[in-house]
Amino acid sequence: MKKLTKKLFMLALAIIVSGCSSVGQLNVLSNNNDDFLPTGSLIISRQLPVSNQTFSAAKSDSFYGRFAPLMGFIPPSSELLPALNQTWLEIAIAEQKLSLYQGNEQIFSTDYQGIVNLLQGNYAMQIKQSNPLWYAGDEYFLRRELMVPAVSDPLRLRRGALGRNAIYVTSSFIIHDAPIYSSEVGGIRISSNDMAKIFPYLDLGTLIIIK
Repeated sequence: MKKLTKKLFMLALAIIVSGCSSVGQLNVLSNNNDDFLPTGSLIISRQLPVSNQTFSAAKSDSFYGRFAPLMGFIPPSSELLPALNQTWLEIAIAEQKLSLYQGNEQIFSTDYQGIVNLLQGNYAMQIKQSNPLWYAGDEYFLRRELMVPAVSDPLRLRRGALGRNAIYVTSSFIIHDAPIYSSEVGGIRISSNDMAKIFPYLDLGTLIIIK
């Protein structure tokens, strides 16, 4: 039984790998230091096709302009974090503070608005976006007595609801700089000035500690 299970696992793994290969050739990062994240995370991505519509918010010569969307990443062992030269975020629920650290040194801290609905622990930043779009659920339209569009309808995508920049801790929990805080949008909100002070320091896989 164990041998059969092992064979089935290997077969499934082979199918997944071949499937990824058919989608697009996975990029192997070069030895150029610009291609590696300071967090030590392993990034799995594929080269973007050339398109005028490809992530217009990202600069074409940046790491994020060349590799997106994220297919996956493997952060380093949590026991090794944070390293002395590592930049990371801390969300302190009791104090309602969001703080930026480099190693053990706090380099910026600010208050936030909103409710943290995640368990305390370590997270890795999934993605960050400029000029992000917020996906409106059914409740958004029902409250306004509007027709509820199809799940894939572009009408669900609302620009401005997340402000100028957004940091995705998970796919549904976002740090943003919307003009005002709204329970519909959720996540936590900081001012656009405060966001500008932390946004450039964060990369895919950046450690975020919620305590």
